[in-house]
Amino acid sequence: MIGGVRGVRSTTRRAGEPRNVVLVAYEGVQSLDVTGPLEVFAGASALLRATRSRERGYTMQIVAGDGLPLRTSSGLTLVPDAGLEGAHSRIDTLV
Repeated sequence: MIGGVRGVRSTTRRAGEPRNVVLVAYEGVQSLDVTGPLEVFAGASALLRATRSRERGYTMQIVAGDGLPLRTSSGLTLVPDAGLEGAHSRIDTLV
């Protein structure tokens, strides 16, 4: 219970906890619109780990409608991590 309200979770983040990045995909999306940002955030996290930075880094999650595999405009099949309802409860960046 937070502030007298049941069912409300604290949004306080522990020090060092990564930022949650959620990428939304849909049937016919251009694959670069999903994989481009994914690679950038993954690269930033890898650099932070390699340099032993104290910065938080990122976790990435691809979500789509019902969470089933979908085809991009070029025919590439993407398998989302979850459906829209399964997105991180706290989203720091939404793409």
